[in-house]
Amino acid sequence: MKPNRTILTVSLALFMGIGLAWAGCGKKVQMETIDASAEGDRVIVEGTISLRGSMPNPMIILEMEDGVEVWVEGKKEVRRELQSLSGFRVSIKGKMKRIKDDLPRVDAERYELLRLPSGEMPVVGMLGVEGEALVLTAGDGKRYWVRGDLVGAIREYDGAKIWVVGSLGDASLPERPPNSVSYWVTGYGVLEER
Repeated sequence: MKPNRTILTVSLALFMGIGLAWAGCGKKVQMETIDASAEGDRVIVEGTISLRGSMPNPMIILEMEDGVEVWVEGKKEVRRELQSLSGFRVSIKGKMKRIKDDLPRVDAERYELLRLPSGEMPVVGMLGVEGEALVLTAGDGKRYWVRGDLVGAIREYDGAKIWVVGSLGDASLPERPPNSVSYWVTGYGVLEER
């Protein structure tokens, strides 16, 4: 059974109307319905990633809190990483596209992994081995010395883009890699292998 297009478009319009403008390079989206006039508007949408269909190319759906579902398209690299985040909350920045199969669509240009259900905020970055140490370099340039019981399991992902959760450790340890902080990892996931 297909969802009622009127309810779907009005719900999305209301969400987007009170949503955020894309910082400095977009306009606040305000519309009565999703139609051709919305195509190309820059938006930020938040929700939970859900995969539909079969691998290797499932549909990526963003399930928003108000029940609206948005079909996520976009760059291959972004889509590949979003496929590994099924069940996680993300914020997606992109451009609106025309409705297809009764679903609004967004052309994802980038995304941000949001707080996990446990309340922890993940750190996302590239993993590298420096001597005996594992270092995660985040997108903002911060460096985290990966420590804890999961180091052995994480080590095999040298060169991969991963996310980790945990807690900061002692920053004054003399053996830590240069310009890094000690980070005790309690959970991780791989976004893209090397």
